[in-house]
Amino acid sequence: MAMVLVLCACETDPEVKLNEQAVVDRTLLEIDKNHEILVAAYQALTETAHKEAILTCRKSGGDQAEFVAKMFEKSNEAFEKAVTQKHGEAAADYFLKIPDIEGESLEEKKALLLQENSVEAYRAAVLERLKKKSADTERWYIMKNLVLDNESHSVPMEEFSLNYEEIKSATKLADILLDLKLSDTERTQALNDALNIAQLPPVPVALLLPAIQKVREAANATKAEELYLEWLETEVIPTTSGGLDRDIIRRKAFFEYLGGLDLVISQGFNHDDQVEASIAIMKVRYDLKMLCLWTAYWDMELAE
Repeated sequence: MAMVLVLCACETDPEVKLNEQAVVDRTLLEIDKNHEILVAAYQALTETAHKEAILTCRKSGGDQAEFVAKMFEKSNEAFEKAVTQKHGEAAADYFLKIPDIEGESLEEKKALLLQENSVEAYRAAVLERLKKKSADTERWYIMKNLVLDNESHSVPMEEFSLNYEEIKSATKLADILLDLKLSDTERTQALNDALNIAQLPPVPVALLLPAIQKVREAANATKAEELYLEWLETEVIPTTSGGLDRDIIRRKAFFEYLGGLDLVISQGFNHDDQVEASIAIMKVRYDLKMLCLWTAYWDMELAE
């Protein structure tokens, strides 16, 4: 009897299985934690991309492409600093070397943004890649495992992947993001309506449209977005005579959303867990947001 008691005492507790809704809720919580990186990145932008640095780069000569490259490098420094603070230098090295979106190197994306018809060109590129890959791909995984406390939990795959029709529907949301006729409130409502019709799972929505996920949770805008807007107000806009118009703001949203979706359907997307998936998508969204901003900034008249 004593031996039985000893053996029973040595057995590990059976793993507590999470039900489907609990897995989704925990995944959303873990993804939300990673947005602390964006908060830190926008805080760091104040140090790396402050007014004086922006003006110095703008007035230092060279062409638009050179200016965009210099400012993108400063923006990247802020993101690297944020990842290093949270996950260490090895993680920063990994996430800053995320494979380029399939078929487009960073330099090609910069060149695309400099085109007069950059919006249509990027939309066409994403749809063309989706069409080609759909012939041999039934589903694109967003995330394969939920990692909690250094342990992997199996998750219901249908909650964390998108099929061809779902991704095709998701690309149409970019039109709503770009629609200048809609107010911010109307845009949010239109996106919610479209998401309900498309019946996209909550995890991809949280990764690709984090602000909308917050609205669905009846919360305010993310702290990261608030800091981004504060940085624009205090560092970027004062250096120009006219400031940023709604067209630039909407174009930024269009490019960063499509960029995240483009990464999901690419070969280089790592969907092993919510940390790597969410940071990879955040990084490509951040990159395109910054590239779009600095490309538009070049055409603005500088303040006296």
